Amino acid sequence: MAIQLLPKPIFKSNNPNKMENSISPIRAIFNDSTVRFAEVNGEVLVSAFDVMTQLGYADPTDTWSKMKPKVEAIFGTIAVLAIVASNGKTYQMAYLSQEQLIAVFLKSNKEAAIPFFKWAVSTLKDKLNEMAQQAQQAEIDAAVAKAIAPVKNEAYYHQKILDLANFSSLKFRSEAIFDNTIVTDDSVRHRRTDLIRVTTRSIIVYELKAHQITEEDISKTLATKGYLTLIAKQFPNKPINFKFLSPFGISNNGVRQLELMAAQDKYRDFNLDGVSFRAKVSYEPIQSLSSDIKANIIKHTPSNHAWYVEKYIAPDFADILNYPNMQPKPKVIPFPIRKIDQAA
Repeated sequence: MAIQLLPKPIFKSNNPNKMENSISPIRAIFNDSTVRFAEVNGEVLVSAFDVMTQLGYADPTDTWSKMKPKVEAIFGTIAVLAIVASNGKTYQMAYLSQEQLIAVFLKSNKEAAIPFFKWAVSTLKDKLNEMAQQAQQAEIDAAVAKAIAPVKNEAYYHQKILDLANFSSLKFRSEAIFDNTIVTDDSVRHRRTDLIRVTTRSIIVYELKAHQITEEDISKTLATKGYLTLIAKQFPNKPINFKFLSPFGISNNGVRQLELMAAQDKYRDFNLDGVSFRAKVSYEPIQSLSSDIKANIIKHTPSNHAWYVEKYIAPDFADILNYPNMQPKPKVIPFPIRKIDQAA
């Protein structure tokens, strides 16, 4: 089975039948054709249209419109999701839970139903098992992150970056304050970014943590507190380059969360809380940022004085230039890539 991952937002609705933000489906291949899946609030759903197509109905749309009331009568309201197609347009599409898929199977007399049903249920089961394993891993990652949290706090690393940058031409604003103009659970009046750089091309924002970056850190910052929306309001028409910064790496679950946003390598269009903007969201080690600042210092230092940087400046910042856990972790693909035998 071939799997293709496409963009999917971090922002989830509490109601699986009402998605405020469009999503891109996870695609799987069955009998050389595509079947679309979607993950919503911990549940994996499958496209009703694709199910009808795989079962061999001549007019999948008409067949589904007739079958839908019968399925809903057995297993409740069908989820309708806003799906982003490959052409960039958004469509409202019906997606079935595993129980609703069973209802469709029971209503079908097509020969193709049995092999497809076995394959689809197996795919759904594998994904649910993977999600459970990732939830367990998230708890382990959180415990490890807490255990290895350094004695030095965020304020220490924050000041170290600012002190090093003072020798360079890169200027950072410390703790930029934004009025909280969106509805959030904590109802605070102001938000503060840790570090921010305003360039001619973009706004670069750093969210600094003195522990390993976790999925909770990412979700709380972007979904719960709405930082991207607030920054976009403060700097309209400027792309936002949002970076999570840490001396202790990022957890596998955190990597997966960033992968799902599909906005690490290129800017992506967002529309949140009625605000449209472009943004990138990624993780950067403190060592990487510090090395860039150091390179800038050397670049703007006369060549016959470059030795001074290595001998007198760099040693004072050795802990952020050469922290031990600087190797990037392998990317975690949200959907398992492996062969599933199709039933004969």
